[in-house]
Amino acid sequence: MSSHAITLTKKQEFMDAIGVGKLGKVKRLVEEEDMSPNNMVNKYVTPLMLAAGYGHGNLVKYLIKVGANPGFKTRSGLTALFHAIEGKTYNEDYEDPPRPESVKLLLADPRTDPNASWDTGRGGHISPLGWAVMKAESSEAAGKPSWYQDRLKVVQLLLEHPGLKKAERQNIQTKVAALKGNYDLKKLFGLTGRWWFF
Repeated sequence: MSSHAITLTKKQEFMDAIGVGKLGKVKRLVEEEDMSPNNMVNKYVTPLMLAAGYGHGNLVKYLIKVGANPGFKTRSGLTALFHAIEGKTYNEDYEDPPRPESVKLLLADPRTDPNASWDTGRGGHISPLGWAVMKAESSEAAGKPSWYQDRLKVVQLLLEHPGLKKAERQNIQTKVAALKGNYDLKKLFGLTGRWWFF
């Protein structure tokens, strides 16, 4: 047996604790080991982005309480809100359900911009509402009813946010109106009346 034990760096330990939702360990690392709630834990995410994406509401609350900034953006414009809308599974690369509780907690903080713009790297930009609608469409198409219901909740939370710009709502509403089917999304946007029903 080798005497060279593999040890986790504090940063990796921090990421792992967030990924599995260990509030006590995260508190210890922040309060006793000086791990900042605002430093990037890797080149793509902050601790709050991870907690929001994994749906650990208790960690989202704690990290915001100790100074994590929900308005922080990566170079491409990703925020914790986009991560909560997407949803992640720890140690997996595939999509997971959205995190309505995380979305709600983030939207309650005035530093969260519901009109943020993310450069998707595909020649375009998308807002949280646009991303949420797109994810709802894909969940319905993939036949994942529980995910679909959670994605509809996320769309509703964004639509109800007082900071959502009218122009952004109208822009996404126009795109939803053009969708084939998807009565539920159209209903959230008020498009199910006589003139909008497709």
